[in-house]
Amino acid sequence: MNLKVEIQLPSPVFKPYIEYYKYIEGYLSGSFKVIPATNEEMYFHFNPGNYIISSPGKYAVLNPLIHFQGLQGYSQEVISHIPSKSYIRSMAVVFKPYGIQKLFRLTHAEISAYVIDAEELFRNSYQHIWYRLQNASDPGEMKKRLENFLQSFLKNNHVPTLFFNHILERIKWSKGLLTIGQLCDEMHLTPRTLQRKFKDETGMSPKEFLQITRLNYALNILQSDNNLSLTEISYMSGYYDQSHFIRDIRKLLHAPPGILKKEKQALDRCDNRVFMKVSEQ
Repeated sequence: MNLKVEIQLPSPVFKPYIEYYKYIEGYLSGSFKVIPATNEEMYFHFNPGNYIISSPGKYAVLNPLIHFQGLQGYSQEVISHIPSKSYIRSMAVVFKPYGIQKLFRLTHAEISAYVIDAEELFRNSYQHIWYRLQNASDPGEMKKRLENFLQSFLKNNHVPTLFFNHILERIKWSKGLLTIGQLCDEMHLTPRTLQRKFKDETGMSPKEFLQITRLNYALNILQSDNNLSLTEISYMSGYYDQSHFIRDIRKLLHAPPGILKKEKQALDRCDNRVFMKVSEQ
């Protein structure tokens, strides 16, 4: 993906919910498998066209101006499809793993494992905020206008505890290379309490969250050094059995990991998101 990405950090009042904003532009076409990540996101599409994002049996969102993407399971297939070469220009909000639920008071059932069109949530302000961002002079101005819009959602919402944020930071720092037992010991929690906290805050189990973190780390190694063997990569990403590594990568990509060694362009990255191209059109 030959895309330009510019990062903007949130104002302090939004830091409990938002990691950062990213402005994206460049040319793109084809169908891409969206690899699960540990952030939720909201996208504003300023050059809408025949764009489809879908997950078999769950949803198909056609040409949204604004869409939300919740956390997805590591075996869930999500495809982003842009049928003809288009100039992409968008602004994305990269939320913490619970940020959309907390800020917009949505349930896990509404957003976890789903992409939803934001029109129903924003109602009368839907097109107004889209036009305001589209006509902003630069990404910094986009951030200001977006945060002015989001101010109204700060009323009467829930902020996650600093302790749970500490758990998430520990997982991020370790790249997912620790066990549930190690995490419980470090945080002085029982496995049952950790399970409950994760389900309450993210709608996902701690085991799956760790798997997604670890597998993204493995894909980053694959992208950065194609000369490493799958055995070496499996050990570096915390697997002591190559067969388990291959099984999890296959489940994540819906393709064997060997394809990544044969086709260097199979994986691509746009900031925090990894994509695998599955077709040119």
